[in-house]
Amino acid sequence: MKTKFICLSVMLLLAGCIQDTELIEPSNETGSFGASEIHTRSLDGVVYNAVTDVWMIPQPDPYTLDNFQKTYDNIVANKSSETFTEALAAEFVAEKKLKPTHYALRIYPKSEDEQWKVETMEDVNVAYIPFNYAQLTHEEVEKVTKTKPAANTFTEKSPYTVTHNYTDVTDGGPTGPVTYQLPILYTVWPVDKPLPDELEYVIDYEVFLPSFQQESAEYLSLDALRVLENEAVTVALGYAVPILVPATATRAPYYVTAYGTMNCYDNVLGQIVPMPNLKLQYQRGSNIVNFQTDSNGGYSYTISESSPPSPSLIAIGHSAFNIIFQDPAGKWKITTPNSTNPYTFTTDIMLALPGVPAGSYDNEYVLPANSYNVNEIHRAVNYFYRNQTVFPKYYPSGGTRIIAHDVSGRSNYSSSNHYINIYGYGRTSGDVVGSALHELGHLVHDLNDQYPLYYTHTFLYESFACYASWYLGHEYYKSLGWVSPYPSYDITTRNARQAWEKIDAMGNTGQGEYSPLFVDLTDNYNQGTNNTYRPNDNIQGVLPSVVWSIASTSYTWTQCRAKLLSYAGTGTGKYYTTAQFNEWIAAFDNWVNLYY
Repeated sequence: MKTKFICLSVMLLLAGCIQDTELIEPSNETGSFGASEIHTRSLDGVVYNAVTDVWMIPQPDPYTLDNFQKTYDNIVANKSSETFTEALAAEFVAEKKLKPTHYALRIYPKSEDEQWKVETMEDVNVAYIPFNYAQLTHEEVEKVTKTKPAANTFTEKSPYTVTHNYTDVTDGGPTGPVTYQLPILYTVWPVDKPLPDELEYVIDYEVFLPSFQQESAEYLSLDALRVLENEAVTVALGYAVPILVPATATRAPYYVTAYGTMNCYDNVLGQIVPMPNLKLQYQRGSNIVNFQTDSNGGYSYTISESSPPSPSLIAIGHSAFNIIFQDPAGKWKITTPNSTNPYTFTTDIMLALPGVPAGSYDNEYVLPANSYNVNEIHRAVNYFYRNQTVFPKYYPSGGTRIIAHDVSGRSNYSSSNHYINIYGYGRTSGDVVGSALHELGHLVHDLNDQYPLYYTHTFLYESFACYASWYLGHEYYKSLGWVSPYPSYDITTRNARQAWEKIDAMGNTGQGEYSPLFVDLTDNYNQGTNNTYRPNDNIQGVLPSVVWSIASTSYTWTQCRAKLLSYAGTGTGKYYTTAQFNEWIAAFDNWVNLYY
């Protein structure tokens, strides 16, 4: 579409005076651990953004080209609070027109495919609220009323939505049309990158990011850029903040790597566990630095220093530290029910610089539990796509979207649009992890080239999803140090299905099509001992790869039974005797004959 420069104008109704909040400021002291100052920020003007499901407050974008140009001109006119060396002062003696490094672009995707396309661009940073707003931290939101009155609502939203009919849904779930609001993507677009003429967009203003400005005869030195940035940010915000730079940048006389860890509490294990491969983001207006946690929940990034750093803590406050529940590579994301945006959490955080004793200070952050259960969903999805190796790791077009609900209900997967819905309200950590793995089992089964779910017997695809959840759930929790107290113990969502009975049709034990058909092949527990209604399971040790081979190439009970029988006998490639097979399969034959 035709592009134009406009001033960002939004319609909003401001709230009345709301309780102030305390935010941690960086210390001016050196050589002492944990020294800090408290800066109080008023929450006047806070608004609720229903599209992104966040509370936010107006905050100037310090990185507009206009702000940097005015700051440069002030320094040249000796109107600066910075202290300059003689050599540095010499750089600010002549008029100079700074050139933009980026555009602040508002993009209006008309489909989820367009949204995924922008979100996965490596050289484009994306935010889901305007750059002249900051998301409130978890602690601040608790100080704001938990209701969401219309008078506090941010009204700017995209004119585009997407509607899905939700046909072919597993495990229950919605059957009618569901409409999702598509977002406005607030992007930082490089000026040397061709503008996305295939998308609908508006250029709001030009941006100047010093970390992308290289030292040359035409421009300022690295030292001068640091001074200019400190001054511009302080003038815009009204206070000094730590300046973070991309990992590849070395534009200050001194730069140091700060580090921390990101964890959450698992209420089944009763302990703190790491949040691996979580997307993290430092943001001040249109200056966005992306990084992520490692496999142990650890993370680090570079902080620009004007003097040699000493062992200390540094506080990142003022809504600058975002935790985004999205694969760092953009292949999957966790969203709330009415939006296609990834769930985002903002907090103040303390980071340790080198030399601080491990565990001495609060740089080991524990994410609070929330009604959407995004911590558990993230851990399950991350384990499935990054750690497990027994099942394929298919993605739908664009990526995998998991919708987290803060109400009770039955989790489900829709083969018509490949969405996963997780209802984890009031459930244990293990339940939610297991539900996510169960639905991911459906997704890869559906996207398999052989026989997608549309052609597969319900009894088979539900039994396989139970196996995927049971097996991967056990493997994940074992990786955290958990040891099963006895063979049949199921720490996930009861997906071992050991109470399943051959006469049950979702009436007696509530198992029905959710059978232990595939679990029985691998586990070492016989639930049929002293119970003639349950399968007499003397089979064990069948490899998960074999289970997948059977499940992914069978779409009728007759097909599946024949493949199972092919592994009976003696010799290479056989896992059980024909007698063991016959006494075990009888219960499943009986159930299928009764109800199908």
